Amino acid sequence: MDVRPYEPQDEERQSDLDLHFTAGPGIRVRRKYAQLAGHGRMHRRCHTFVADDGSRIVGILSAAIKDVRLGGHSARAAYLFGLRVAPEARRHGIASALHARAEQAARDDGAAAVYAIVMTDNASVMPLTRRFALQPIGRIETRIVPVTRQRPGRVDVTIERSAKTVAQRIDRFFETCDLFAPGPERYPAACRFAMHFAQQGSSFAAVTQSSHSAVLRDVAEFVPACLRPLRRFLDAIRPLVALPHLPAREQTISTWWIGEPVLKGPEAPRLLRDVFRHIHNKAQEENVHWLTMPMRPSDRQYPAIREAFSVGRLARLLRVEACFRSRLLFKPLVEPCAINPERLYLDTRDF
Repeated sequence: MDVRPYEPQDEERQSDLDLHFTAGPGIRVRRKYAQLAGHGRMHRRCHTFVADDGSRIVGILSAAIKDVRLGGHSARAAYLFGLRVAPEARRHGIASALHARAEQAARDDGAAAVYAIVMTDNASVMPLTRRFALQPIGRIETRIVPVTRQRPGRVDVTIERSAKTVAQRIDRFFETCDLFAPGPERYPAACRFAMHFAQQGSSFAAVTQSSHSAVLRDVAEFVPACLRPLRRFLDAIRPLVALPHLPAREQTISTWWIGEPVLKGPEAPRLLRDVFRHIHNKAQEENVHWLTMPMRPSDRQYPAIREAFSVGRLARLLRVEACFRSRLLFKPLVEPCAINPERLYLDTRDF
């Protein structure tokens, strides 16, 4: 088995390396990447390694090298992501070999630490993380809600699309966080970013929204039979009533990723609810099906953020909201290098 850097011609030799997961009420989703190393285009610098068995590519792992604020100091950190091994090639040490190669590339590139995000129910990966001394330092919830038409809020919501202006407006709220990626680092050309914000008096609320459709697309691989007649009914009356989206089998699911929530001032929670109403309506205009947002349960603003992100009683009743729980894993490559899990910054590209 040859573990080596990715080459463009590997696209023609890949095996089944799509990602599969379940979202909503038993809806199974297949995540297809435009290219084997397509996710790496979301980062300025990225090393991608593949496992080649001589006839096919049976494994892949990437290490994005980021210029960050780490524990209050400027440094480089490597984010390990996109580990996928073909089903027939598992339990042969391929994941370990890929991880070792990616971590060495991070060291060679001057990274002070590596980190990764692993779903808590991914039992096959947890032994690997322990073997490489990746320590869990925080919990993350990634929530998915269907887009539904909303009543307009009471305040005007503004959209800012200039990456430079977005960074100028919100970096100051996050620069004290650990593992923080400054604006020029986190807004690559491969993704479309925008900031939605509302302001009233001294209160301010904002989130960023991005689309990763140029890099990946999610396809509904399986929809429970009991939901199919319900979906047809909901689609028929959707123009009249605000209803959640249930995808059809083999339908591409359009998603907006939401991140970097900013709440300042006493009216910020109310403003944030208006911002999300605005985002839902804009998403519906552009035929977006789902909104996805990573959150930290340990964040003191978590209750307000989660409440604003929720889409209402009907969606909860139909169980079309989904939540994926993950752990943030961290390993210092130089000493001393420690971070406070209570001050983690979540980069939406990492999800």
